[in-house]
Amino acid sequence: IVDITGFGVPSVVGSPAEPFPDGAFVEAIGAGLKIAAGAAAKARRRLTVRVLVGVLRLDVTATPWQFRDFLTEMIGNDVAAVDLNVASMTTRWFTSYNHTKLVVVDGKSVIHGGINWMTNFYIEDGPYGSRGFGGSAPVTDLDIALRGPAAASAGKFLDELWTWTCQNAAVTTLRPGGGVWL
Repeated sequence: IVDITGFGVPSVVGSPAEPFPDGAFVEAIGAGLKIAAGAAAKARRRLTVRVLVGVLRLDVTATPWQFRDFLTEMIGNDVAAVDLNVASMTTRWFTSYNHTKLVVVDGKSVIHGGINWMTNFYIEDGPYGSRGFGGSAPVTDLDIALRGPAAASAGKFLDELWTWTCQNAAVTTLRPGGGVWL
């Protein structure tokens, strides 16, 4: 199981940020999943991949099915060996949302940190409203890679987020209390 979570700000006029990863970040995710899918197909195993994005509010620009289709294309021929789940969720509009930034593999390894996965936040330079985000790229942030109980704990936490997400998948109206797109 590969779990990838992040925080996606809503698409707002003038903001270069988007709910799902882009640029070098999505390329690295796609390349890694392609390798993992190839290994799973060769071993005749199933690979489960879950991508969960927290958004500030019920953001109509957060379209997990489009991101899922994009990852499917990137994985390529071995996608038949992959169970790919992509969702975006919020629990209470602006007061409660998933802001985790984790990559958990098999509950044994975790990368956790603060790096946002939008190219324009960390890689590109330029004035606010352009592809860059304020003319201060590249930004340095901190991530940590761990194994063992910390990874297992992170995996259990993501199981809880996915349970909530799946239980609330039908909630898609603009009301306090949450919403999910699967």
